[in-house]
Amino acid sequence: MKLAYPSPVLNLQAASAAPILIRASKTFTGAANLGAVGVNELFTTTGAVILDGFWVRCTDDLVDAVDGAFFEFGVTGTPNRFTNGGFLTPFDLDTIDAGDGLDTDNSLVTDGYSFSMNTALAALMVVMDNIIMTISAQAITGGTLEFYILYRALSSDGALALGAGMVAI
Repeated sequence: MKLAYPSPVLNLQAASAAPILIRASKTFTGAANLGAVGVNELFTTTGAVILDGFWVRCTDDLVDAVDGAFFEFGVTGTPNRFTNGGFLTPFDLDTIDAGDGLDTDNSLVTDGYSFSMNTALAALMVVMDNIIMTISAQAITGGTLEFYILYRALSSDGALALGAGMVAI
């Protein structure tokens, strides 16, 4: 007997094919994983995930003790991958204020919007290592950044989780 309508099972997509939004904030104090010079963990990666977007928003003015702090976003193996070289020219970190976004594609501070990492490659980027923020020269001693990542699992265990010092929002 042939069914008069297609089986609803044929229309189901694997749960891993649906995009997942993970969002968290990091409030900087200058302590380890909270703005200290060096690697600050953002998200830990299990398996392999594909990134559909990566956005950063400032919700509390950033502060450093002495001007000269700079940073980059990437993965453990390539710490500047998401910022095309990073915010590596020393600049006045105090100019990143609440309401600003970060244009990670061009390493710019923006007023009122955030632009995802290289959008031409975003749908092709597969991440298999932890997502990090590397801070150079001076610690970030105050302020808060929010991070939003839209991703899909590629491997059966593919997932992102909050890294050290991150708080779910």
